[in-house]
Amino acid sequence: MATSFPSNFSRSYPGESALFKIQTDWASLSVDHLRHEPGVREAPPLPYHLITFAQATLPTLVQKRAGLRHTSPIQRGEITITPAGHDDWRRWTEPCEMVCIWLEERYFQEIAAQDDSAMNGGGARILSRFRFRDPHLEYLASALLSETKKPGDLQNFTIDSLRNLLAVHLLRHHSTIQPETIVTSGGLTPRRLRRAVDFIHDHLGESLDLDSIAESAGLSSYHFSRCFKHAMGISPHQYVIQQRVEHAKRLIRSNDLPIGDIAYQVGFGSQSHLNYHFRRLVGVNPTQFQNQAQE
Repeated sequence: MATSFPSNFSRSYPGESALFKIQTDWASLSVDHLRHEPGVREAPPLPYHLITFAQATLPTLVQKRAGLRHTSPIQRGEITITPAGHDDWRRWTEPCEMVCIWLEERYFQEIAAQDDSAMNGGGARILSRFRFRDPHLEYLASALLSETKKPGDLQNFTIDSLRNLLAVHLLRHHSTIQPETIVTSGGLTPRRLRRAVDFIHDHLGESLDLDSIAESAGLSSYHFSRCFKHAMGISPHQYVIQQRVEHAKRLIRSNDLPIGDIAYQVGFGSQSHLNYHFRRLVGVNPTQFQNQAQE
């Protein structure tokens, strides 16, 4: 029985028809191999977990889900996870290539029901992840993709095995029952994460330190730093730098302030500090970006 996606939802991406697409459906599992042009894609909450594997480096990927926004470059092999039931908004500015695996939530729960730790913990939920590496997930994605090119009954047997391995790995390493989960009593729950992110944005122009951010979430600095990186895919310091650069981009587009003034407004200690991180994350320096915005 092939996976049945809602009739009002398309798995299509902006500009993909101009390049190529492999889309294969099996019971409770779908695999898409896509290359597509720059654009925006917004998906409603679905009863499927979406695991995305970057097949090429992308300078900037903006993701929004569950009230959180994440902006970062994506390297080949890096992964994102959108859990079932979450809306998913993405914007990319250059052509890119990805493998998307859709795993049905119903099937995941069937696997979780057979796991004692999931039953004892009152059930399992897959965690939202913006950017991370997992060699075993990469291997499973590669194996699933290769099976799209193999006809015959043996393919179905292999797909069933890989689908099971995928669900078990997600359960044990990327769900709420994992030993070092971020969603535990006293851990970085979505509410604590939201408080920390709001605190960062409210104080971007000030001298932010890890202790004050962790305090806003009600955690120790060590615990917060580890859990934040697990949830967001980057450290708190890297997230602050990214958000300061994003704020600088907005200010450059909206007014004619000198770059030095913008650097201080967004929290950098000097214009050279802004220049360094701006070029590293955007690919051009602030002055070049300003000239492009005025064209």
